[in-house]
Amino acid sequence: MTINQYAISMNSRLSAFFIFISGLFGLAAVAVGAIASHAALEPEAIKRLATASQFLFFHIPGFMICIWLSSLQPRLAALAGILFLAGQIMFSVNLILMGLTDVVFFSALTPVGGVCYMLGWAMVGTLGRRLFLTPAKATSRTEKTSRP
Repeated sequence: MTINQYAISMNSRLSAFFIFISGLFGLAAVAVGAIASHAALEPEAIKRLATASQFLFFHIPGFMICIWLSSLQPRLAALAGILFLAGQIMFSVNLILMGLTDVVFFSALTPVGGVCYMLGWAMVGTLGRRLFLTPAKATSRTEKTSRP
């Protein structure tokens, strides 16, 4: 396997992983939102679950952007996706655990997850800036197809 084939293989696996994660978090967002709406819970627990559901949904487009960017900047897109994943786990999953179980042992991770979200979006912005500032390659006359 050549280096280019390996890079394409890793890029495809990364994209597939982010698609899988997006589906998983989308499912979790709907389920958590339903629990927050229909379960007989304390108001604070409902608030935590509703916030977790919103943040799960809000960051799914971030994974989709990482999939698109992975074909252009695979390493940086992977880093952004990993930051989103860390944010989902440390922020949203932690809020879900606190809402359903009243376990606050990991509550210190919630703000760290929020920072991961922000860093993920900053990375996406950085990638967009790089793409915007990178001049398009000019096609030479030899690359143009001639008309028959």
